[in-house]
Amino acid sequence: MKTIIIDPLGEARRPQHTKAPRLPDLNGKVVGLFDNSKPNFSIFLDRLEEQLRSRYALAGVVRSGKETAKRGAPAKALEDLAREADVIINGMGD
Repeated sequence: MKTIIIDPLGEARRPQHTKAPRLPDLNGKVVGLFDNSKPNFSIFLDRLEEQLRSRYALAGVVRSGKETAKRGAPAKALEDLAREADVIINGMGD
């Protein structure tokens, strides 16, 4: 009789991603703020926008977001934001 032993500890396969290069600063840049529609996250983004505008000479701020926190972000909204902004800040909050 032959016994086969299976090791339940597999190797995690993580996709390799290249990190986007960091900008030296935000002066003259358009910042995209993406709202995930979680409660109070828009308040956080309001305060973040205030802080960024007070610290940097931004070229502008573009805001976008999801209609509901229960669904994924529409691809078109993400593509439009990526096209308009030099850097995007996204997060999650409750």
